Amino acid sequence: MKISELLRHIDLFSGFSLAEEWDNSGLLLGSPEAECVRVGVSLDAVSESVLAASEEGCNVLVCHHPLIFRAVKRITDETE
Repeated sequence: MKISELLRHIDLFSGFSLAEEWDNSGLLLGSPEAECVRVGVSLDAVSESVLAASEEGCNVLVCHHPLIFRAVKRITDETE
């Protein structure tokens, strides 16, 4: 199954159209044409959930909270 097909299935029961206009839902990283091998599910895409999904052989992680919520201004190793 392609990721685009998985997204269509998710849309059937969760309705992307029900999201608020400010919400960032849908595919945020990757290609909709990639094959979906195994799916992990998590509340957030934190390092622990990404690692656990990877260890279980998942190449897709479906999260309730978006990985990117607001505009990304920079990616550095500095903390503010």
